[in-house]
Amino acid sequence: MRTYVALLAGVLLSLSACSDGDSGSSEAEASVESMEVAELEEFVADNVTPDDADAKVTADCAGGIDVEVDTSQDCHLVVGEETADIHYVVTEVEDGEVTDADFTPYVPGDRLAEVVKQQFAGQGTVLDEVQCDEDLTGEAKATTTCDATAGTQEARIEIEVTEVDGLFINFHMQVVE
Repeated sequence: MRTYVALLAGVLLSLSACSDGDSGSSEAEASVESMEVAELEEFVADNVTPDDADAKVTADCAGGIDVEVDTSQDCHLVVGEETADIHYVVTEVEDGEVTDADFTPYVPGDRLAEVVKQQFAGQGTVLDEVQCDEDLTGEAKATTTCDATAGTQEARIEIEVTEVDGLFINFHMQVVE
């Protein structure tokens, strides 16, 4: 069975990480700078550009971060009436400020399980339970699996990302067991 699913239908977003605009120099400090959760949420929301210029963007991050390369945090975005999740990773720091970061969309395992159930229901198959233990990372060819039950039958569903455009993730599902 081949099924293509598009998340965030109708809202294609582009993400760009950039400096927060404060490039003032400061004396070297012994401790690592940190970005509190509210500051990170504002930074992330300000760097998401929706296709609809009137769409409000908000971010809800799991916590703050240390301002150093390779630190990361997960954030949930609301863009207009759509939602998405991203992994935020600091890739460059200069003078105690984040100057570049990567934003990678992903589908949390619990949300992915809901989408799998909806897609199968749309094709006339009711799944009693779907368990996706891992998130699906929004990178081409990324994969994960979900276990599903329908009555007394059990199946394993393999999911592979086919395309990523901003926060828009397409993926293919196939029953493998």
